[in-house]
Amino acid sequence: MKLGIQLYSLRKESQKDFIAVLEHVADCGYDGVEFAGYYGHSPKELKEHLDRLGLVCCSTHTGWEDVFGHPEETVALHQTLGCSHVIVPWYTLSSAADVHELAKKFNQVQPIYADHGMTLGYHNHSQEFQKDNGKYWLEILAEEAPGIELEVDTFWSTNGGADTRKFLLDYSSRISLIHLKDGNENGLQSIGEGDIDIQMILNTAKEIDAKWAIVENDDPKPDGFTDSKKSMDNLKSKFTF
Repeated sequence: MKLGIQLYSLRKESQKDFIAVLEHVADCGYDGVEFAGYYGHSPKELKEHLDRLGLVCCSTHTGWEDVFGHPEETVALHQTLGCSHVIVPWYTLSSAADVHELAKKFNQVQPIYADHGMTLGYHNHSQEFQKDNGKYWLEILAEEAPGIELEVDTFWSTNGGADTRKFLLDYSSRISLIHLKDGNENGLQSIGEGDIDIQMILNTAKEIDAKWAIVENDDPKPDGFTDSKKSMDNLKSKFTF
């Protein structure tokens, strides 16, 4: 299993020098990146930098407006990046009706991506672990949009009340990417500094043959550079994967 990082974790640094962020990520030892914006750089330019640094684009977080509204352009961008996993990172869900509508949106465009060898996916927060008729909203989405994969954010699944290990096992055929995130009563923390059972998640991810564990911290302290290095250092020293 390879280690990636969601570049949203370094968004402040990326606004100043995105290429320096990519260089930092490579120096830390990450295998790949999950983009969440491009900071004025073209996909071609970014692919050249990834190749130079020995990184790959494991996936992207791409807003639902582009995924559903501009599929051909989104496909072309990902082809240039050499990336086959297109993840919708957020969709506001207020009721089960919204989940049904989201599934319809996925089903309308999923064949376009599949025709180009790409996989559409959805990244959860805690909202998706509300229930309707005994099923999590995320389970309803998976059932009604069978062509998408689930990028399970294991922090939000745990804090949403799910048995994260069981969920990963139950949907193992739909999961190739997971998000690693840690935290405690003081907020989000570097990997290995919070209360999340990171080793259990890594063991389960390996058990289901997930390809990527992707580090993310929405609120890195004191900054993204320090936090991303600390997370990688802890992964190497405290955990096996």
